[in-house]
Amino acid sequence: MDKLKRIWSFSGIEPQRNRLTFGNYRVYNEATKKAKDSALKYFKSFKEIRNTRKNSIAFLGQVGSGKSHCMNCF
Repeated sequence: MDKLKRIWSFSGIEPQRNRLTFGNYRVYNEATKKAKDSALKYFKSFKEIRNTRKNSIAFLGQVGSGKSHCMNCF
């Protein structure tokens, strides 16, 4: 567990963010629904796309739109 905490600290992401999941992502408008759906689709298909040109995802949007939450779900 100490190794995992060190890895989190080196990443620049606070360890408490590991509680962010797709299950507790709050959808509050069409844009956040699309963000969650896109991130979840990417996550579920990664094994198939990992060696292709379509193996990346970008999170773009306003402050508070759920970008960090989606990223931490992976």
